[in-house]
Amino acid sequence: MPLFRISVSSNPKKEISDAVLKEISANVASILSKPENYVQAIFQANVPILFAGTDAPSAYVEIKSIGSLNPGNCKSICNYVSTLFEDKLNINGKRIYFEFTDVAPSMWGWDQNTFG
Repeated sequence: MPLFRISVSSNPKKEISDAVLKEISANVASILSKPENYVQAIFQANVPILFAGTDAPSAYVEIKSIGSLNPGNCKSICNYVSTLFEDKLNINGKRIYFEFTDVAPSMWGWDQNTFG
């Protein structure tokens, strides 16, 4: 796994959100050196978000992974996603918060079992 959950205040067309998900799935797998067939990406649009006192377009991005997060690749993900969101979703990188969580294998389940 990693899990990549995106919440945005805007409501982009489905083809745009689908394209963003596909691009993120492939690139996050590469950045984290994980097989893409374990990546789950979730896109939640039209989420009410107030950031810095305004409702201008913004996003919250949650990344969870087992054992592959470090300061270097977290910065790489922030840079990559901020650029992608500015280009595809018209969300300024200064209006995006990221949360990274390194999950113990025994605390993440899949296919009737856990990873540890």
